[in-house]
Amino acid sequence: MYLSVITIMEIRFGIERLEAKGAVKKADLLRRWLSAAEIVYRSHVIPVAVEIAHRAGELLSQAVTDGARPTTEDALIAATADVKHLRLLSRNGKDMKALRVAWSDPLSSLPHGGSR
Repeated sequence: MYLSVITIMEIRFGIERLEAKGAVKKADLLRRWLSAAEIVYRSHVIPVAVEIAHRAGELLSQAVTDGARPTTEDALIAATADVKHLRLLSRNGKDMKALRVAWSDPLSSLPHGGSR
């Protein structure tokens, strides 16, 4: 398994938002999980290289032309998987379909389709 630096940024943003809302215990739990994940996957964290940035621009343009509105972050994550020939795991099916990359919902095989 690999992690994009963009995924780390998104999780960190979530931690900061939790703290801002006063959910300090939840934020701390997520912060500890992120720290552990960074240690475990240290050699599997993928930075955004120029090739990935170019591919993200292409994917995002195609999606917008088709009427979709994925975020730049989603385009960068999708491009990372595409350039590195990795299967993307995401719960964001709508945007991943729009970005036209190979992806799977990691919770789809759980009972109730991984409902939250």
